[in-house]
Amino acid sequence: MQILFVHKHLFLEDVLRNSLAPIAERDSIHFSHSYDNAETFIQNGVVGEQQHLDLIICENNIGGLSAVDFYNRITRDAGRTFSAGNFYFHTIPVVLIVDEGENPQAYLRHGFADVLHDIALENLYLYSYELASVIKEWRRRLFGDLSNIGIPFERGLLRYQYYQPGNKREGIYTKILSDGYKKAPTRLLYDWIVTSERQMEIAIGKLDKELKRAVRYDARDERSISDLLSKYPALIKRDNYSAHWREVKLKRPGSRSYRLDFGLKTNFSQVYDMSVLELKVPNDRLIVSHNFHPHFSSKLTHSLTQSNNYRRHISDKKNHEELQRLFGFIPAKVEYNIIVGRQEEKERHMETFNQQNQDFNVSGTNITTYDEFIQTNIDYLARRDRLSIF
Repeated sequence: MQILFVHKHLFLEDVLRNSLAPIAERDSIHFSHSYDNAETFIQNGVVGEQQHLDLIICENNIGGLSAVDFYNRITRDAGRTFSAGNFYFHTIPVVLIVDEGENPQAYLRHGFADVLHDIALENLYLYSYELASVIKEWRRRLFGDLSNIGIPFERGLLRYQYYQPGNKREGIYTKILSDGYKKAPTRLLYDWIVTSERQMEIAIGKLDKELKRAVRYDARDERSISDLLSKYPALIKRDNYSAHWREVKLKRPGSRSYRLDFGLKTNFSQVYDMSVLELKVPNDRLIVSHNFHPHFSSKLTHSLTQSNNYRRHISDKKNHEELQRLFGFIPAKVEYNIIVGRQEEKERHMETFNQQNQDFNVSGTNITTYDEFIQTNIDYLARRDRLSIF
């Protein structure tokens, strides 16, 4: 779920990310503070690089300009495409938030998918239903287009095998699908199409079962968990990442190398453009206490040292050619995530945990328990259900 948000409040972006959490994760929201800046992002990124976008939200009257003019500018060219050339850009739903005292009904005739009252942006979560409805309507129309050209959605799957290329489907009218797609349809690899809610439920259940097995038998190796995440990549990608790599080797001088468990490319790069995921075993201790001085366990300290080594390697310009070859881009803003331990211990030692975070200056590194990781996927499943069109 990817959103472009055009707003005039420079210091509210963390608040807005939290407010939009019911429909999108933080790295899937791109913020612009002017219509011109948003239009540049659209032209260079969404259209230029053929990125995907689900929704545009914009406030009215930014920099003395009207959102109506902005809407007209970005939808004027009916032939522009986005998302690997699959869809026409002018069909992306645009939701307008009017200023206090303005009449929303006066703006609906201009083509906005919905017009919302100004209720203070920190309360935007109250409009989760309206925003989800707009997205669902666009997706229903997309499935209608696919059915019209001979790719129906049946029993939870798009049936590409029914498509007959010799029938000149490009002549059939579609609102969202581009002529280019109709000439040569490809499989649409969006998370809400590829992975069903039932498949996510199964994946979460298998992960929970594997964690219980690891704790019961005091497993000392995270390989089985890594294999499971590789089998069910939606557990790590969800709708927040556009690509992932497993067990990436970063060459060091000599014959040795660092090995990343998983590397993930974010949808948008305003906060981070890459996330490194390091797995540890779920029964590893987070906090140990000797002589009344509680502190991070030696294994967790070692994991933090690992993350710092990766950070230095990735930021070193001498390694940029290698990174370009491995990932297809040079990560500039990297987030490091260590998944380890259980939530019960973390909550029991929360004061010590927070203090050690400060002492180690763990900036850009998140220490996440397996329980929190599962909860993130449960939240994603709830978001999927909220946006489901069936």
